[in-house]
Amino acid sequence: MHPQTTNWLEQLSDLSFFWIAVLTAVLTTIRIAVSKRNNTFTRSVGEFADSILLAVVLVFLLLRPFAVQAFFIPSASMEPTLLGNDNVGDKILVNKFIYRISHPKTGDVVVFIPPKDVEEDVPGTQPNETVHFIKRLVGQSGDELESVAGRFQINGINYTHEVIRRKLYDAGVYGDDVPPDELDSNLQSFHHVKFLTNGVEADKKFISEPDLLRILQFPPDSTIQIEPGYDMRNGQRVYEPFIAEDPAYDFKYVNGGSLRREPMGDSQELTFNGVDVTAQDWFALNNLPPEPLPKDSYFMMGDNRNYSKDSTFWGPIGRKRIVGRADFIMWPLQRMQRIVPAR
Repeated sequence: MHPQTTNWLEQLSDLSFFWIAVLTAVLTTIRIAVSKRNNTFTRSVGEFADSILLAVVLVFLLLRPFAVQAFFIPSASMEPTLLGNDNVGDKILVNKFIYRISHPKTGDVVVFIPPKDVEEDVPGTQPNETVHFIKRLVGQSGDELESVAGRFQINGINYTHEVIRRKLYDAGVYGDDVPPDELDSNLQSFHHVKFLTNGVEADKKFISEPDLLRILQFPPDSTIQIEPGYDMRNGQRVYEPFIAEDPAYDFKYVNGGSLRREPMGDSQELTFNGVDVTAQDWFALNNLPPEPLPKDSYFMMGDNRNYSKDSTFWGPIGRKRIVGRADFIMWPLQRMQRIVPAR
Protein backbone atom coordinates (compact mmCIF):
# COMPACT_ATOMS: atom_id res chain seq x y z
CA MET A 1 0.00 0.00 0.00
CA HIS A 2 1.29 3.42 0.91
CA PRO A 3 4.62 4.36 2.52
CA GLN A 4 4.53 6.40 5.69
CA THR A 5 7.11 8.63 7.31
CA THR A 6 8.96 6.93 10.17
CA ASN A 7 7.86 7.23 13.84
CA TRP A 8 9.71 10.25 15.32
CA LEU A 9 10.85 11.36 11.87
CA GLU A 10 7.19 11.34 10.85
CA GLN A 11 6.37 14.18 13.25
CA LEU A 12 9.36 16.19 12.10
CA SER A 13 9.29 15.62 8.37
CA ASP A 14 5.55 16.30 8.20
CA LEU A 15 5.58 19.54 10.17
CA SER A 16 3.38 22.12 8.48
CA PHE A 17 4.78 25.44 7.28
CA PHE A 18 2.97 27.13 10.19
CA TRP A 19 4.88 25.15 12.82
CA ILE A 20 8.16 25.57 10.96
CA ALA A 21 7.56 29.35 11.00
CA VAL A 22 6.73 29.22 14.73
CA LEU A 23 9.89 27.23 15.48
CA THR A 24 12.00 29.64 13.44
CA ALA A 25 10.47 32.66 15.19
CA VAL A 26 11.07 31.19 18.65
CA LEU A 27 14.69 30.35 17.88
CA THR A 28 15.29 33.77 16.34
CA THR A 29 13.82 35.46 19.42
CA ILE A 30 16.07 33.41 21.69
CA ARG A 31 19.09 34.27 19.54
CA ILE A 32 18.36 38.01 19.65
CA ALA A 33 17.75 37.94 23.40
CA VAL A 34 20.98 36.15 24.31
CA SER A 35 23.03 38.26 21.89
CA LYS A 36 22.49 41.26 24.19
CA ARG A 37 24.36 39.52 26.98
CA ASN A 38 27.99 38.58 26.77
CA ASN A 39 28.86 35.64 29.01
CA THR A 40 29.79 32.00 28.51
CA PHE A 41 26.28 30.66 29.12
CA THR A 42 24.51 33.03 26.72
CA ARG A 43 27.16 32.44 24.06
CA SER A 44 26.54 28.68 24.36
CA VAL A 45 22.78 29.18 24.10
CA GLY A 46 23.27 31.45 21.09
CA GLU A 47 25.49 28.92 19.32
CA PHE A 48 22.95 26.18 20.01
CA ALA A 49 20.12 28.35 18.62
CA ASP A 50 22.24 29.09 15.53
CA SER A 51 22.77 25.35 14.97
CA ILE A 52 19.06 24.56 15.28
CA LEU A 53 18.14 27.44 12.95
CA LEU A 54 20.62 26.18 10.37
CA ALA A 55 19.19 22.66 10.69
CA VAL A 56 15.63 23.98 10.25
CA VAL A 57 16.62 25.87 7.11
CA LEU A 58 18.53 22.91 5.64
CA VAL A 59 16.05 20.16 6.52
CA PHE A 60 12.63 21.81 6.32
CA LEU A 61 13.17 24.53 3.74
CA LEU A 62 15.70 22.85 1.43
CA LEU A 63 16.11 19.08 1.92
CA ARG A 64 12.53 18.02 2.64
CA PRO A 65 10.74 20.00 -0.09
CA PHE A 66 13.38 19.57 -2.79
CA ALA A 67 15.89 16.82 -2.05
CA VAL A 68 15.19 13.81 0.19
CA GLN A 69 12.56 12.41 2.56
CA ALA A 70 12.32 9.29 4.72
CA PHE A 71 9.40 6.86 4.49
CA PHE A 72 8.35 3.63 6.19
CA ILE A 73 6.93 0.69 4.17
CA PRO A 74 3.78 -0.62 5.95
CA SER A 75 2.56 -3.37 3.59
CA ALA A 76 3.68 -6.27 1.41
CA SER A 77 2.72 -4.72 -1.95
CA MET A 78 6.36 -4.17 -3.02
CA GLU A 79 7.86 -7.46 -1.79
CA PRO A 80 10.40 -8.86 -2.31
CA THR A 81 12.03 -5.52 -3.28
CA LEU A 82 10.77 -3.71 -0.17
CA LEU A 83 9.58 -5.51 2.94
CA GLY A 84 6.38 -4.34 4.57
CA ASN A 85 5.39 -4.25 8.22
CA ASP A 86 4.45 -7.95 8.27
CA ASN A 87 8.07 -8.81 7.49
CA VAL A 88 10.32 -6.25 9.27
CA GLY A 89 9.20 -2.98 7.64
CA ASP A 90 11.85 -1.20 5.56
CA LYS A 91 12.72 2.46 6.11
CA ILE A 92 13.68 4.12 2.84
CA LEU A 93 15.06 7.40 1.52
CA VAL A 94 13.28 8.99 -1.43
CA ASN A 95 15.15 11.23 -3.85
CA LYS A 96 12.81 14.17 -4.54
CA PHE A 97 15.38 16.13 -6.54
CA ILE A 98 16.11 13.64 -9.32
CA TYR A 99 12.85 14.25 -11.20
CA ARG A 100 13.44 18.00 -11.18
CA ILE A 101 16.40 17.45 -13.52
CA SER A 102 15.29 14.30 -15.37
CA HIS A 103 12.15 12.39 -16.33
CA PRO A 104 10.88 9.29 -14.49
CA LYS A 105 12.14 6.14 -16.20
CA THR A 106 10.44 2.80 -16.67
CA GLY A 107 11.76 0.45 -13.98
CA ASP A 108 12.13 3.12 -11.27
CA VAL A 109 10.60 2.51 -7.84
CA VAL A 110 8.49 5.64 -7.38
CA VAL A 111 6.68 7.40 -4.54
CA PHE A 112 3.58 9.25 -5.75
CA ILE A 113 0.22 10.64 -4.70
CA PRO A 114 -2.59 8.35 -5.95
CA PRO A 115 -5.75 9.61 -7.67
CA LYS A 116 -8.03 11.59 -5.37
CA ASP A 117 -10.74 8.95 -5.06
CA VAL A 118 -8.13 6.29 -4.23
CA GLU A 119 -6.46 8.57 -1.69
CA GLU A 120 -9.75 9.08 0.13
CA ASP A 121 -10.35 5.31 0.43
CA VAL A 122 -7.06 4.52 2.24
CA PRO A 123 -7.89 3.22 5.76
CA GLY A 124 -6.82 5.52 8.60
CA THR A 125 -6.44 8.58 6.37
CA GLN A 126 -7.02 11.84 8.22
CA PRO A 127 -8.88 14.80 6.65
CA ASN A 128 -6.60 16.87 4.40
CA GLU A 129 -3.79 14.30 4.83
CA THR A 130 -1.61 13.70 1.78
CA VAL A 131 -1.35 9.96 1.13
CA HIS A 132 1.72 8.51 -0.59
CA PHE A 133 1.95 5.23 -2.49
CA ILE A 134 5.07 3.41 -3.63
CA LYS A 135 5.12 1.17 -6.73
CA ARG A 136 7.30 0.39 -9.72
CA LEU A 137 6.89 2.45 -12.88
CA VAL A 138 6.17 -0.20 -15.54
CA GLY A 139 5.06 1.96 -18.47
CA GLN A 140 4.57 5.53 -19.63
CA SER A 141 3.18 7.61 -22.47
CA GLY A 142 2.87 5.59 -25.69
CA ASP A 143 3.36 2.15 -24.10
CA GLU A 144 0.78 -0.60 -24.63
CA LEU A 145 0.39 -2.79 -21.53
CA GLU A 146 -1.13 -6.21 -20.88
CA SER A 147 -0.94 -8.94 -18.23
CA VAL A 148 -1.70 -12.64 -18.75
CA ALA A 149 -2.79 -14.68 -15.73
CA GLY A 150 -0.83 -17.74 -14.67
CA ARG A 151 -2.58 -21.08 -15.07
CA PHE A 152 -2.33 -24.26 -12.97
CA GLN A 153 -4.34 -27.37 -13.84
CA ILE A 154 -4.44 -30.90 -12.44
CA ASN A 155 -6.59 -33.38 -14.35
CA GLY A 156 -8.19 -30.48 -16.20
CA ILE A 157 -9.26 -28.62 -13.04
CA ASN A 158 -8.00 -25.06 -12.51
CA TYR A 159 -6.24 -24.02 -9.29
CA THR A 160 -5.46 -20.40 -8.45
CA HIS A 161 -2.27 -19.05 -6.90
CA GLU A 162 -4.15 -18.63 -3.61
CA VAL A 163 -5.37 -22.25 -3.57
CA ILE A 164 -1.92 -23.65 -4.37
CA ARG A 165 -0.34 -21.38 -1.73
CA ARG A 166 -2.81 -22.62 0.86
CA LYS A 167 -2.28 -26.28 -0.04
CA LEU A 168 1.51 -25.88 0.15
CA TYR A 169 1.16 -24.15 3.51
CA ASP A 170 -1.11 -26.89 4.85
CA ALA A 171 1.44 -29.48 3.67
CA GLY A 172 4.17 -27.75 5.70
CA VAL A 173 6.20 -26.47 2.75
CA TYR A 174 6.35 -22.93 4.14
CA GLY A 175 6.80 -23.87 7.79
CA ASP A 176 4.48 -22.63 10.53
CA ASP A 177 5.67 -19.08 11.24
CA VAL A 178 2.40 -17.35 10.32
CA PRO A 179 0.25 -16.27 13.30
CA PRO A 180 -3.04 -18.23 13.36
CA ASP A 181 -5.15 -15.05 13.17
CA GLU A 182 -3.41 -14.07 9.93
CA LEU A 183 -4.01 -17.34 8.09
CA ASP A 184 -7.31 -16.49 6.46
CA SER A 185 -6.81 -12.83 5.65
CA ASN A 186 -3.14 -12.32 5.04
CA LEU A 187 -1.26 -15.51 4.09
CA GLN A 188 -0.10 -13.98 0.80
CA SER A 189 1.74 -11.20 2.62
CA PHE A 190 3.86 -13.85 4.35
CA HIS A 191 4.38 -16.47 1.62
CA HIS A 192 4.53 -16.36 -2.17
CA VAL A 193 4.08 -18.89 -4.94
CA LYS A 194 5.30 -18.32 -8.48
CA PHE A 195 4.18 -20.54 -11.36
CA LEU A 196 6.97 -21.91 -13.59
CA THR A 197 6.87 -23.98 -16.77
CA ASN A 198 8.04 -27.14 -14.95
CA GLY A 199 6.83 -26.59 -11.39
CA VAL A 200 6.38 -23.78 -8.88
CA GLU A 201 8.61 -21.60 -6.75
CA ALA A 202 7.48 -21.39 -3.12
CA ASP A 203 9.35 -18.61 -1.30
CA LYS A 204 12.21 -19.10 -3.83
CA LYS A 205 12.28 -22.87 -3.24
CA PHE A 206 11.73 -24.84 -6.48
CA ILE A 207 9.19 -27.69 -6.41
CA SER A 208 9.00 -29.90 -9.51
CA GLU A 209 5.75 -31.21 -11.01
CA PRO A 210 6.20 -34.77 -9.64
CA ASP A 211 6.91 -33.39 -6.16
CA LEU A 212 3.86 -31.12 -6.44
CA LEU A 213 1.59 -34.09 -7.17
CA ARG A 214 3.02 -35.89 -4.16
CA ILE A 215 2.73 -32.88 -1.83
CA LEU A 216 -0.81 -32.09 -3.04
CA GLN A 217 -1.71 -35.79 -2.64
CA PHE A 218 -2.59 -36.54 -6.26
CA PRO A 219 -1.79 -39.88 -7.95
CA PRO A 220 1.60 -39.75 -9.72
CA ASP A 221 -0.04 -40.42 -13.10
CA SER A 222 -2.23 -37.30 -12.81
CA THR A 223 -2.01 -34.77 -15.64
CA ILE A 224 -0.51 -31.48 -14.49
CA GLN A 225 -0.19 -28.37 -16.63
CA ILE A 226 1.42 -25.13 -15.42
CA GLU A 227 1.70 -21.91 -17.40
CA PRO A 228 3.33 -18.92 -15.65
CA GLY A 229 1.63 -15.54 -15.88
CA TYR A 230 3.52 -12.60 -17.37
CA ASP A 231 3.33 -8.91 -18.23
CA MET A 232 3.67 -7.46 -21.73
CA ARG A 233 4.81 -4.06 -22.92
CA ASN A 234 4.34 -3.07 -26.57
CA GLY A 235 3.63 -6.66 -27.58
CA GLN A 236 6.78 -8.04 -25.95
CA ARG A 237 6.93 -10.18 -22.83
CA VAL A 238 8.71 -8.31 -20.02
CA TYR A 239 11.46 -10.07 -18.04
CA GLU A 240 10.66 -9.43 -14.36
CA PRO A 241 12.77 -11.57 -11.99
CA PHE A 242 12.12 -9.07 -9.18
CA ILE A 243 8.38 -9.78 -8.76
CA ALA A 244 7.06 -11.90 -5.87
CA GLU A 245 4.53 -13.81 -7.98
CA ASP A 246 3.51 -14.00 -11.61
CA PRO A 247 0.17 -12.26 -12.24
CA ALA A 248 -2.94 -14.14 -11.13
CA TYR A 249 -5.14 -11.82 -13.23
CA ASP A 250 -5.66 -10.83 -16.87
CA PHE A 251 -5.21 -7.12 -17.50
CA LYS A 252 -5.25 -4.79 -20.48
CA TYR A 253 -5.09 -1.01 -20.83
CA VAL A 254 -7.84 -0.41 -23.35
CA ASN A 255 -10.49 2.19 -24.21
CA GLY A 256 -8.85 4.71 -21.85
CA GLY A 257 -8.93 2.50 -18.75
CA SER A 258 -7.71 -0.57 -16.87
CA LEU A 259 -9.56 -3.80 -17.65
CA ARG A 260 -9.04 -6.67 -15.16
CA ARG A 261 -10.25 -10.22 -14.72
CA GLU A 262 -9.29 -12.01 -11.52
CA PRO A 263 -10.43 -15.42 -10.25
CA MET A 264 -12.26 -15.20 -6.91
CA GLY A 265 -12.93 -18.73 -5.68
CA ASP A 266 -15.49 -20.34 -7.98
CA SER A 267 -16.27 -17.03 -9.69
CA GLN A 268 -14.26 -14.15 -11.13
CA GLU A 269 -14.01 -10.41 -10.55
CA LEU A 270 -14.47 -8.35 -13.70
CA THR A 271 -13.63 -4.65 -13.42
CA PHE A 272 -12.92 -1.60 -15.54
CA ASN A 273 -11.04 1.15 -13.70
CA GLY A 274 -11.90 -0.62 -10.45
CA VAL A 275 -15.67 -0.68 -11.13
CA ASP A 276 -17.50 -3.98 -11.59
CA VAL A 277 -18.67 -4.70 -15.14
CA THR A 278 -20.79 -7.45 -16.66
CA ALA A 279 -19.22 -10.42 -18.43
CA GLN A 280 -20.66 -9.12 -21.70
CA ASP A 281 -19.05 -5.70 -21.29
CA TRP A 282 -15.77 -7.23 -20.16
CA PHE A 283 -15.49 -9.51 -23.19
CA ALA A 284 -16.44 -6.67 -25.53
CA LEU A 285 -13.63 -4.51 -24.15
CA ASN A 286 -11.20 -7.42 -24.05
CA ASN A 287 -11.72 -7.99 -27.77
CA LEU A 288 -10.22 -4.56 -28.44
CA PRO A 289 -6.45 -4.26 -28.93
CA PRO A 290 -4.46 -2.57 -26.11
CA GLU A 291 -4.06 1.15 -26.67
CA PRO A 292 -1.09 3.42 -25.90
CA LEU A 293 -0.99 5.20 -22.56
CA PRO A 294 -1.93 8.89 -22.98
CA LYS A 295 0.54 11.77 -22.98
CA ASP A 296 2.32 12.60 -19.71
CA SER A 297 1.01 9.50 -17.95
CA TYR A 298 2.76 6.85 -15.85
CA PHE A 299 1.60 3.34 -15.01
CA MET A 300 2.44 1.97 -11.54
CA MET A 301 2.40 -1.66 -10.37
CA GLY A 302 3.50 -3.32 -7.12
CA ASP A 303 6.29 -5.92 -7.35
CA ASN A 304 4.01 -8.20 -5.33
CA ARG A 305 1.61 -8.36 -8.26
CA ASN A 306 -1.23 -10.19 -6.50
CA TYR A 307 -1.18 -8.09 -3.31
CA SER A 308 -1.16 -4.59 -4.74
CA LYS A 309 -3.78 -1.93 -5.38
CA ASP A 310 -2.22 -0.09 -8.30
CA SER A 311 -2.75 1.24 -11.80
CA THR A 312 -4.28 -2.07 -12.92
CA PHE A 313 -7.29 -0.92 -10.86
CA TRP A 314 -7.32 2.85 -11.40
CA GLY A 315 -5.21 3.55 -14.46
CA PRO A 316 -2.11 5.72 -14.99
CA ILE A 317 -1.25 8.86 -13.03
CA GLY A 318 -0.08 12.28 -14.22
CA ARG A 319 3.42 13.71 -13.85
CA LYS A 320 2.40 16.18 -11.13
CA ARG A 321 1.52 13.34 -8.76
CA ILE A 322 5.04 11.89 -8.73
CA VAL A 323 6.99 12.80 -5.57
CA GLY A 324 10.35 11.12 -6.12
CA ARG A 325 12.39 7.96 -6.68
CA ALA A 326 13.05 5.47 -3.88
CA ASP A 327 16.84 5.15 -3.84
CA PHE A 328 17.99 3.57 -0.60
CA ILE A 329 16.91 1.23 2.22
CA MET A 330 18.37 2.77 5.37
CA TRP A 331 16.84 0.47 8.01
CA PRO A 332 17.04 -2.23 9.33
CA LEU A 333 20.82 -2.47 9.17
CA GLN A 334 20.87 -5.93 7.60
CA ARG A 335 18.67 -4.62 4.77
CA MET A 336 20.70 -1.47 4.10
CA GLN A 337 21.23 -1.26 0.33
CA ARG A 338 20.58 0.75 -2.79
CA ILE A 339 17.21 0.22 -4.49
CA VAL A 340 18.20 -0.68 -8.04
CA PRO A 341 15.82 0.31 -10.87
CA ALA A 342 14.79 -2.53 -13.22
CA ARG A 343 16.13 -1.80 -16.69
